[in-house]
Amino acid sequence: MNKGRAYGLPGIGLAGDWPGAWTQTYAQADTEAGMHGFDEGYFVQQVAGLSQLAGELMLVRPLVIDLGWGKLRSALENLPNAGFAASRDAAQMRKLLLDQYVAAFRHVERGASDTAKSALKELSASIASHVVTEQQRAVASLVEDQRAKLG
Repeated sequence: MNKGRAYGLPGIGLAGDWPGAWTQTYAQADTEAGMHGFDEGYFVQQVAGLSQLAGELMLVRPLVIDLGWGKLRSALENLPNAGFAASRDAAQMRKLLLDQYVAAFRHVERGASDTAKSALKELSASIASHVVTEQQRAVASLVEDQRAKLG
């Protein structure tokens, strides 16, 4: 999980009692941290949980968990009010862009790539219409990156 972002890959992490139990002050309710407090049933449950998470990640389509979606959403959320052509309408325009983003992402989740591409094209058009030129390039680039990944 900690290295995933540096490598541009999604990741997940889970910290538990074992094997680091003797180095942590936390211990489950009925045992103490350390070898003498090792609870094999609890350990089995932790391994089962991690195995389930690994299995879920093997089933997910990589595009759905692609880090580019988060970058795009953050860019839209963080557009300054002055970044909109009509700054007095910034809140409304930001909501429009985010709604379009969410619609496109939902299509990706459902596996509707062509519909997602169309939705991203509409998002690009809205960005071109409502965002000032200086801010457009960065956000439009993120949209195009996601469109390209759809094939």
